[in-house]
Amino acid sequence: RAGAAYESQLIRFLRWSNHVDLQYSLAECEKQQPPLYNDMVHILGMTGEYRKALDLLLKTGNLSWAIQFVETHGKNETTLWDYLIKAALEDKLLLVDMLDYAQLYSIELPSRLIKEIPDKMIIKDLKLKLINIVEDYRFQETLRACCLDIQETDFKAKKSALFKMQRSGMRVDVSSLGPGGGSGEGRTG
Repeated sequence: RAGAAYESQLIRFLRWSNHVDLQYSLAECEKQQPPLYNDMVHILGMTGEYRKALDLLLKTGNLSWAIQFVETHGKNETTLWDYLIKAALEDKLLLVDMLDYAQLYSIELPSRLIKEIPDKMIIKDLKLKLINIVEDYRFQETLRACCLDIQETDFKAKKSALFKMQRSGMRVDVSSLGPGGGSGEGRTG
């Protein structure tokens, strides 16, 4: 099994153990036939060798997981995005696949990727891919706006209930109002 969702027993063990030599574990994964690439990527990520892990993901053709990996670890090392985009621009098939996957993971990736595409490069179904990216972005923005509206409505209802109870002279335990209580936690604005 492959992908970010798969977690072997070795990786589960390494997450709980502080006394395992990760370099030794990496070497053992490399010795296996076939090599345990998923485990190797996790170990490289744990040791901070993000670029090596990304190279492995690209070598194995697991682009979906490569993008997820950069989403997760790119916050610590911004050059990962640059590295992934550069790799895509050097390999036309990878670029086409990245345009398909990019819309699913990040708003940043499609815009950066599109800006870097050379003017003379011909990409099959580029127009359709761009339409899909824009539609997905609009959907994400609509979903975000709906979530904020729900959060604000919920906050106002809880605030109103707290105010009503306090005005009636009753002792109010704010924890009875649910998560966030009447403290204003989760308030959007």
